[in-house]
Amino acid sequence: MISTKKTALEIVEYVLGNLQSPEGAFYSAEDAESEGVEGKYYLWRASEIREVLGDDANVVMRYFNVLEDGNFAGDVRGENILHIGSPWRVADEFNLTLDELNEIIENARRHLLERRMERPTPALDDKILTDWNGLMLGALAACGRILDSEEALAAAERCLKFIMDNLHVDGELLHRYRDSEAGIDGKLDDYAFLIWGLLELHDATFREGYVEMALELSESLEDRFGAPDGGFYLTDDPKLIVRPMDATDGAIPSGNSVQMLNLLRLGGILEDDDLTESARGVMRAFAGDVESAPAAHTFLLSNLEWAISGGRSLTVVCSGNPVIPVELMKKLIPDFTMTVMPRDWPIAPPHLRGKRAPPEGCAYYLCDGSRCYPPLNDPRDVMEHLGVI
Repeated sequence: MISTKKTALEIVEYVLGNLQSPEGAFYSAEDAESEGVEGKYYLWRASEIREVLGDDANVVMRYFNVLEDGNFAGDVRGENILHIGSPWRVADEFNLTLDELNEIIENARRHLLERRMERPTPALDDKILTDWNGLMLGALAACGRILDSEEALAAAERCLKFIMDNLHVDGELLHRYRDSEAGIDGKLDDYAFLIWGLLELHDATFREGYVEMALELSESLEDRFGAPDGGFYLTDDPKLIVRPMDATDGAIPSGNSVQMLNLLRLGGILEDDDLTESARGVMRAFAGDVESAPAAHTFLLSNLEWAISGGRSLTVVCSGNPVIPVELMKKLIPDFTMTVMPRDWPIAPPHLRGKRAPPEGCAYYLCDGSRCYPPLNDPRDVMEHLGVI
């Protein structure tokens, strides 16, 4: 009843409804406080739920663990945080099927949302930040690909257009946009997170233009932040006496961790060993830090096996429309990239352009680490090799 897909799409619904600017980019945050009270906008009294829902109130209150005296230990007694317990127990208690319970809850959510929207809303932090928008458009692109959400994918593309129109100037990124003004030179996170988003858009659409944009930004990132012995500085501010380098993953992954993954993905898509070796350079640069505090470098470590093995790549070359099995689009295949070769792609290296399509249908070229296999013509053979079926 409560699926991860449903939860993900509800998060998308919230973000598009509450945090998206009219032009398509995303604001930074909503305040947790309204009317001077932490969380007040989201709290409910049992009496208000009964007023809104009438006969369905008892089922809904049980479903969301609402208590007459409140379940929230705040300054005022009687307030409740809505949180789900066991839907199966609630259905059994009220002699309902799960489908019947779900219908009641969905109807209640709509009515409660309408009532909540009458309250004074929390303050909005309407800064638009390039790095956070890069993460957001990447998440939306992944939702579009995995969950078949055209709305999420379209939102990701609108977000990218805003960034490129307003925060990409003379080939360089700016960090912040507010009140029609962009400023602050882009930092490592701005470049790395936007490249990540571009590669997610490529995986959702297989449009080679996203790879080209990601590669151009990656080259700019290398020029601005690249350290002589591998890894990347956080900034290129000339006023700093010492340029900081860090790969610690916190609430969000570090720019170095993300750029390592970006380089591995670009290296796989283009079958470019130089890009893959640059990714290994990031790991070498922070090897001592990782060894002393591995738990602080979890995202960096998640890329280690790919960096060591070289990953797996699939290049699809077709004489007509590409045939891509849906399983390859939707399943998580570790350390894997897929490229759908256009008829003419100038940035592709010669060995990639040399892969030919059959007179009819598609050829599937698989590479595994340093070894490449003869082309396959049946996508089921590809999925079997990858362990998808």
